[in-house]
Amino acid sequence: MKHHYSTIKEKDFSWLELFLLSMTAVIFIDLIITLSEIFFNYNVFWDDFITLTFLIIAMVILGYNGLKQSTIFLPYFLIEKQDKKTEYVPNPNNVSGVLKSKIKGILKEKKLYLNPELTLRILSEEIDLSERKLSTFLNTEMQITFYDLINSYRIKEAKSRLMSDEYNKYTMEGIGESCGFKSRSTFFKIFKKETGLSPSAFKKNSIK
Repeated sequence: MKHHYSTIKEKDFSWLELFLLSMTAVIFIDLIITLSEIFFNYNVFWDDFITLTFLIIAMVILGYNGLKQSTIFLPYFLIEKQDKKTEYVPNPNNVSGVLKSKIKGILKEKKLYLNPELTLRILSEEIDLSERKLSTFLNTEMQITFYDLINSYRIKEAKSRLMSDEYNKYTMEGIGESCGFKSRSTFFKIFKKETGLSPSAFKKNSIK
């Protein structure tokens, strides 16, 4: 998922876990009712109706969430058929350098990384390059995943804001959120990984 999302905490499969638990619960209840009918002659005429209704609802939920995360579930060749944008092809005539500059320029000028919901698709649309080709370019030419690239910009922005008097009234969590991080723990973890310091320690050192 690091190839498609700048924030992966929310892009989990908790909905799928809930779906499976609910399905298990219904099967268990259905089993109890069936055993009651066999051993106690307890006839529940609406048993099949409830089971069928749940299955229909479950399939709708499964299909909806599956489509929302289509870039995870669909293979690349199916995504590519829907994507008619410019393809990335390695070229000796400094095309790689031009594309790098374009990516960095768009991120710097538009500050897309401040959007906590930023995805590879959004960036690919800005650059006019297919998702797959952009991901391949980042991994092979820039030696970085989309997730790490965006968070490197967020950390750079956070460092700037931590040293700015304009953000003195912000909490550390507030600084992280203003830079595109969706949770305090993710901000602190990535910040320390990049700088070797916690945000508060970095701020104290910058004041000296």
